[in-house]
Amino acid sequence: MKTKFLMILAAAALAAACSGVSDKTRVKISALDPANAATEVSVKMGLADSSYAVDTTYALTDGKLQFTLPTKTLERVVVKAGGKSVEFVPDGGLISIVIDSTGNLEAKAKAGSIADRALQTIKFEKDLSDSLMAYYNSVSEDSSLSKDEVDAKVNDYYDQMTKKLADNGLKLMKENPDNFVATYGFSEAQEGGVSDSLLAEAIKGLSPELRARWTGFDRALGRIEARQNTAEGKMFTDFDIEGHKLSDYVGKGKYTLVDFWASWCGPCKREIPYLKKAYDTYRGEAFDQLSVAVWDQPQASLDTAAAYGINWNHIINGQAVPTDLYGIEGIPHIILFGPDGTILKRDLRGDDISAEIAKYVQPGGKLVK
Repeated sequence: MKTKFLMILAAAALAAACSGVSDKTRVKISALDPANAATEVSVKMGLADSSYAVDTTYALTDGKLQFTLPTKTLERVVVKAGGKSVEFVPDGGLISIVIDSTGNLEAKAKAGSIADRALQTIKFEKDLSDSLMAYYNSVSEDSSLSKDEVDAKVNDYYDQMTKKLADNGLKLMKENPDNFVATYGFSEAQEGGVSDSLLAEAIKGLSPELRARWTGFDRALGRIEARQNTAEGKMFTDFDIEGHKLSDYVGKGKYTLVDFWASWCGPCKREIPYLKKAYDTYRGEAFDQLSVAVWDQPQASLDTAAAYGINWNHIINGQAVPTDLYGIEGIPHIILFGPDGTILKRDLRGDDISAEIAKYVQPGGKLVK
């Protein structure tokens, strides 16, 4: 039995050696200007909460430091020194961090490794942001362009950068289904406006271990499913907030505009003049309006509604109940419901609010003939 056990251990050790992946990730830090560099670094690995796998501080000696971390490719590591930081994935290789003369930290890893992919992704995102800012500055300084022309050019360039972000995000998720790099891809895909169907497909291709560790993936799937269940053309989904139901207002024979908002939300408050215009123009036998306060303190909702002159129906203290049901990730989110409760249009803004209502209702609240 003992001999067999030793053979099993030897086989396991050989397999680990052949895989080329160490259970320890080595980190080497060196400062180009030791005399003026930070004297210590903080190291945190894992989720940004009490479940950190590592949370410690190391001292630098003559601007140098070496230590090891457990190899956990489902995690990330953040190293901070003197107010600056760098992050990487501990993949079992060597991570070299240089603190330059300005205090910035730059990390390097073996080309093509998981750690390197993470570092390259962070660089890609910074380069994209820098490119957009540089382009904005260049066209803004062009005196031959009008403000509208500048806005059009910047918006077009922004759309191009957004497309790059979306494409790269999906690529990262596909190529890194079992490591932390997929989380960068997930964020890029979301920010890039990837369609629900493509994002759901990418999430479902990730490993169960990654999805279990980073539960944001499955929460996103839940929001996608909620949006599919409450898509345009679908019947409304009811909710009850302290005895006040959506069905008290929607599906009662009128076209109903519903605004999901919060008192702290600047964009929400910027939509109020458009909502007031819609209500004042179209209220009547064929049209009504409702505001639902979410993610907010009830008194703050009431105070802001009074301050901004919201004089239509209102539900407060919705918190996450309505947004979870409708898959809403950002507010304001404004929906037009038909007389029977069918969802006609989601995510209305600005002048589009009245333009959409006008398809069905005349000023004064009569039906369009």
